[in-house]
Amino acid sequence: MNTVTNLRKLADYIEQHVPQEKLNMGFFRLDDEGYLIPFKSHTDCGTSGCALGWGPFVEGLEPQEQDFHNQPPFEEDPRLDWVKYSDRLFPSLPFFTFEWDEVFSEELSSDKIEVIARLRNKANDLESIQ
Repeated sequence: MNTVTNLRKLADYIEQHVPQEKLNMGFFRLDDEGYLIPFKSHTDCGTSGCALGWGPFVEGLEPQEQDFHNQPPFEEDPRLDWVKYSDRLFPSLPFFTFEWDEVFSEELSSDKIEVIARLRNKANDLESIQ
């Protein structure tokens, strides 16, 4: 997977499809009442999430079988493993490294314009060193 391409896809999707009130860098996925929920299917709707939490809804960034927890206690109710998912889609930004935190940290602003700018700036930075 190409980190640069995937960051740009994610930025474009957020820009075009995610309203500001549905963007919350503090959590991967939240329901409408603000409760943390697992990602199980791209058909989940009515939720909010961080930049990475919107990734599964982007064409070409859909989770694959290997991205899910499928061992006890989740074998009957698989849930997305965000570490596996993130590392597969953004291999140049290993999960919870400084580079990853520059884009996806829960401590970053949830302002939509800033989120999109971070994604695009990181894509440009990575492209310039390739």
